[in-house]
Amino acid sequence: MIDSIDISVIMQGPVYGNKNDIEEKQITKRCCIRVKELLPKCELILSTWEDTDTSNIDVDKIIFNKDPGGVMMYLNGVRRMNNTNRMIVSTVNGVRHATRKYVLKLRTDNYIENLSFLSKFDLFKITEASSILKARIISLSANHPIRGAGIIFTISDWVEFGYREDVMKLWEIPIQENSSLAFHKGVCDWDVNLVGEAYIWPQFLKKDEQFNSYLKHFNGPIPLNKDTIQMSEYALAKYIVLYEGVQLGINSLKYWNKNYVRRDFARATCYMHYEWEQLYKKYYDNKFHVKIKIRERSCVLFYNFVFKYLQPNFYNLYQILKKTYNKQ
Repeated sequence: MIDSIDISVIMQGPVYGNKNDIEEKQITKRCCIRVKELLPKCELILSTWEDTDTSNIDVDKIIFNKDPGGVMMYLNGVRRMNNTNRMIVSTVNGVRHATRKYVLKLRTDNYIENLSFLSKFDLFKITEASSILKARIISLSANHPIRGAGIIFTISDWVEFGYREDVMKLWEIPIQENSSLAFHKGVCDWDVNLVGEAYIWPQFLKKDEQFNSYLKHFNGPIPLNKDTIQMSEYALAKYIVLYEGVQLGINSLKYWNKNYVRRDFARATCYMHYEWEQLYKKYYDNKFHVKIKIRERSCVLFYNFVFKYLQPNFYNLYQILKKTYNKQ
């Protein structure tokens, strides 16, 4: 297995909690401590913003970046900050200062539960001559276009593990020009723009001529249809291996209830690992044996039952069950 001395861990983003907060709220400090406990010889790099108080955090290097700022947008009428450029700047500058062979990119609220991700690296080797990466990058499960948010050509922007040069190639992309964002009925609407992982992943894919030729025909959100879903899934099979948070041993102290790292059936809004294996089998190795675990498959079946049958046909019962479930 890969030794921690060969790994640079990039913690990118704002620092959550300062030295005057109670220990529970010093999220970034706690996440960094956990990294060093499990990867004691790693190079731990915090890539954050100028004027940030980091006096309570013990890491090997701290990169203070000039904050490119975010853009306030609207998603279903709710104000949300688009931090696309912040993710790009803090990640790229963190990886740029990394000196080890491998890079684990995390957010400043992510922590490591175990080292499962190390044993999973490079199990699905790249043999295609047209690949622009040395090895497929390990990442958290991506949004499923049908069961999820209805968007494609996305990956999770939370976690990546791979060769340093590959992680750099993924993230070293042009920052998003704010002037390129579209407005709808006087507001900057999330639904009519490519932001976050829906901007980052296609920008990387454009470095591959095949995907560049395909993606250049789209301006704004990519429509959801059989052809675009197929091309999106081909891209996932070619450059990424998707795992659930529990399979990688990675979680979040701030967003523990997000679908990327959920333990319950709600995680079925994202691709299950066996579904990624099915894509690998389809596009790269038709003799590969897909290992479908009962727990993963049952999540998908239960999700479909709840949202395709129960919600539209028994809405009042669905609301009661939803309230009961959310109190757990």
